Amino acid sequence: MTGTYRPMPEGQLQDFDVRVSRLEHRLAELERPTGTQVAETVATIDDLEALQIVPSANVNQGTGFTMSTTMTTRATFNFTVPDGFTRALIVASGFVYSGTATAGGDRIYGNVRIGASDGPESIAFMTSTMLLGGVSAFHAVLLTGLSDGQVIAVATRARLQTGPGDAAFNAASTATVAGTALFLK
Repeated sequence: MTGTYRPMPEGQLQDFDVRVSRLEHRLAELERPTGTQVAETVATIDDLEALQIVPSANVNQGTGFTMSTTMTTRATFNFTVPDGFTRALIVASGFVYSGTATAGGDRIYGNVRIGASDGPESIAFMTSTMLLGGVSAFHAVLLTGLSDGQVIAVATRARLQTGPGDAAFNAASTATVAGTALFLK
């Protein structure tokens, strides 16, 4: 054959169309969910509706403290577990600003503690010409096995590497902690 083709006779094309239509109908029938599949889908939706999430948020600030070389809570607040909830996803951030009396400068370290879980320490440098510094820290945890009314403390903590803190900056020392909790059943 050199580039020619013969069209399908009219009757055969109609027969082909009918067969494709029947196959499409059978495929649609096979893809239709069974009664069991429909019931499972409804059960899954009911399960999702039964999942309850209770959000909570809080913030607090501490001021006028003297820094030392011991990691110490500078600002804190509590979340209380609602009745019937056993898990919590908590995300928190903190910031500490303070000064040092160390002539050569110092380092300020900070972290966020959620319950008994300490987040990583962040560090900021206070140079010998600028004896003030601030540090931000973040932490997130998923707590399980919680009980009704349990209190979960969230805190911003900080320390100096060398210390001591400068008494002239005590009034300006500021710490902030903010957090969000999603309580889950």
